Amino acid sequence: MERSGAAYHLYWEKNASTRHDISITYETLAANTSEVNSNNEPIRSVEYSYLNNKVKNIFSPSGGSFNQFKGILFGSFLGGERNFFKVTFEHRKYLNIFKRGIIAIRIKIGYVEKIRKDEYLPTYYLFELGGQSSLRGWSNPESFSKPKNKFELFNLEYRFPVYKKWGGELFYDAGSLKNTNKLGDYYFNYNYGMGITYDTA
Repeated sequence: MERSGAAYHLYWEKNASTRHDISITYETLAANTSEVNSNNEPIRSVEYSYLNNKVKNIFSPSGGSFNQFKGILFGSFLGGERNFFKVTFEHRKYLNIFKRGIIAIRIKIGYVEKIRKDEYLPTYYLFELGGQSSLRGWSNPESFSKPKNKFELFNLEYRFPVYKKWGGELFYDAGSLKNTNKLGDYYFNYNYGMGITYDTA
């Protein structure tokens, strides 16, 4: 197996909290088809990302907001076997209540659209839900659903101190994962519960 290629990265920091990034990657891979997998498939893409991070104390948020957008075009004028675009957006908001309590809100969405409709797209380019960082009622993505091209995720938490570095949280999660190109096609699964936290900072 022989890999070669080039990458170019350009960024602009508007201020301490806002950043724009553009990345172009072009790779070729000389290998048998059986040797190519999700870890070594050649990448040919153009990516743009926008980040606005105004979170107060990123290790234990006490206020502020976070916004991130990513758009990636694979293939197309760059060539290659994969031709699609992928977009994701994430918003987080942290609100102080009851002096030391924190309301944490997160909204995250993603969509993949194939440029060539009849082209096969491996599942590792698609989205998954399930696990501690998304729908906590499902222990891992495999227990929730197979990867799909569109998702919406909503997380709501109330975090509160208990004793010294120990804390507690009440949470509610809702998410939708589908193969569809309809923006209004929703069907949400949800879970709720409580947990114990420990501040290591």
